[in-house]
Amino acid sequence: MGYDLHVIAKIHDFQNRTPIEQAYAKEGVPLTLIPHLKNPLGLLLKKIPQIFTNPGLLDGAALEYLDPAYLQVVDRTIETFKPDVLWIEYSTHWSILKRLKQKYGIPIIVKSSLNEPRNCIDEHGGAWFSRLKALPKYTGEKVAAREASMILGITPDEEAWYKSLGAKKTGTLPLRGLAHCFSDQG
Repeated sequence: MGYDLHVIAKIHDFQNRTPIEQAYAKEGVPLTLIPHLKNPLGLLLKKIPQIFTNPGLLDGAALEYLDPAYLQVVDRTIETFKPDVLWIEYSTHWSILKRLKQKYGIPIIVKSSLNEPRNCIDEHGGAWFSRLKALPKYTGEKVAAREASMILGITPDEEAWYKSLGAKKTGTLPLRGLAHCFSDQG
């Protein structure tokens, strides 16, 4: 690909690690797999003070990335690999963006997979409970848009939405659009 990569990813207990690790090894891409939390409630209880100041953490998908074991692996990898840029898949990582930006000063690109709050509402037919569940997800998308050096939406509408949330630099996937995102004119 022309770039040196190191991938950090979460994995569930039911997933077979071997073919994943073999595929990355075959391509010569270093991979660190970290198990998903078995007890997110424990982390939730530990993070209550942070949740009071940042209710967006009620989105459990984001909270999981504040797990000290995960952060330790991320820090160790950044400090040994010394990347020029951090590429983060999914806006659910918003909870660590500000920390990474402040600690390392490395540009951070966030690639969205979908509009989290809109998806949450749509998955449940727009019910009032789904709208309530979408509120912390909206907060996370706003933080991701504002804290990332660049955020990549999956559609032109999503790119416009990220701009409206305060994104500094945006782009739209598919990947063939990336060259434009990295140019000085983009």
